[in-house]
Amino acid sequence: MHRMRRSTGFAEPVNFHTVMARQGTGSRGEREVEIQFTNMQLIGTGSFGAVYKAVLRENDEPIAIKKVRVDDRFKSRELTIMHEMDHPNIIRLLYYYTMQQENCLHFVMEFMPKDLAYVHRQYAHNDKQMPASAIKLYMFQLLRGIGFLHLHNIVHRDIKPKNLLVDEANGILKICDFGSAKRLTKNEPNITYICSRYYRAPELIFGSKNYDTSIDTWSVGTVVGELLHNTPIFLADSAIDILALQIKAFGTPSKEDMTKWNYEFVHIPYDTITGVGIQKVNFYSF
Repeated sequence: MHRMRRSTGFAEPVNFHTVMARQGTGSRGEREVEIQFTNMQLIGTGSFGAVYKAVLRENDEPIAIKKVRVDDRFKSRELTIMHEMDHPNIIRLLYYYTMQQENCLHFVMEFMPKDLAYVHRQYAHNDKQMPASAIKLYMFQLLRGIGFLHLHNIVHRDIKPKNLLVDEANGILKICDFGSAKRLTKNEPNITYICSRYYRAPELIFGSKNYDTSIDTWSVGTVVGELLHNTPIFLADSAIDILALQIKAFGTPSKEDMTKWNYEFVHIPYDTITGVGIQKVNFYSF
């Protein structure tokens, strides 16, 4: 259900979008409620769909609305996970609704003004380093949020600065975009081509289908390194080149790791390389 309403009176007319939605995080989501929002404007697009900013009429608070296409053959993992994950460092799902005529699912979420990629880019463009106190503050919150996900056996699978929303004024960080997230199930294989390039753990590059939540921990480490270096620490044009940088930094994976990641590589002869340390990989110093 979707309709437009105009306010009355002498003030300039305001268009209100009215929809029937289900409540989000922390609720059962069984009962539909009417919500209204206004000032809807597009703020981002991607392969997933689009993101809009609007104002919720009930409290005049800004909100973000993520619109994604749905496939009736598959249940939305993103919706299920966001509905369950109630944590101060995870973006909160306020409501959700579907538009049958568009076959789209809409996530109504709390609004955060910036993402960590934007904040960090502002420092880098001015040849400045993000203050160590800010890095510590944000990374502490990131680890809290990741720890909560992992406690529930959920792996995010796309931790990167763009998916970390921040409120600089209040020093708050929240994890967003659970489109790649999954609750891990024992003995159930996972897809290997997951996570954005510069933040991929070596087991993903090796094609492991049996990875665990530690791939998120690796991604967190790369985010920290990027904030300290002002550039991705494993900056390369291909997965193979990124793997070469990882091996240069940390050395050749052990046979035990290789067996766990992808047994096909165990019997391939390769030289054992001792890592030189992350500080020397891109010729920068912390």
